Parts: sequence; structure tokens; C-alpha cells
Amino acid sequence: GKSDDYPAILVVNTYFSKESTEDRDQPIPEDIRRRAAEANIPVIRTLDLVRLKQKEDSGFPGIKEFLESIRAGGGWYEVNETLSSKVHTV
Repeated sequence: GKSDDYPAILVVNTYFSKESTEDRDQPIPEDIRRRAAEANIPVIRTLDLVRLKQKEDSGFPGIKEFLESIRAGGGWYEVNETLSSKVHTV
């Protein structure tokens, strides 16, 4: 019932039953990234949030960059193991 510009975010816990970070570090499926981009919904994994905090603690503008991406549209906001971030729309 909200307007199309109402802010939303989808946080996903990928493979929560896996024990190692390597096993949990799986990409958001392409069909979900595409649909999220179409609906202007940013998707972020809990692992990306942890890395986003690490990036911010290292002196890089992680939170500001993430907030800008939320305003820009949807897709998967990934923060990889080197703390580089990227928005995937497909």
C-alpha cells in the first residue's frame, strides 16, 4: 500500500546453516538481483553488512556509499572479502 518511492531494503541471511564464512559467501541469485533492481529494492546479505562495518572501521566511506546506493535504486549491494563494494542488478 506504499508508494513506489517508499524506502525498503531486503536483508538476507545466506546459507545460515553453513558453518564457515566461505560456505556462506554465496552470491544472491541472478533472478532475485534482477527483480530487486526492477522493484528498486536494495538487497544485502548479513555477511555484506559485517563487511560494510569492517570497511567503515578501516576508514573507508562504507555507510555513506551504501546509503547512496539505496537512494539510487535496487539490486544486490555486495561487499566482497577485500571490502570492495558493488551493486549487482543482474
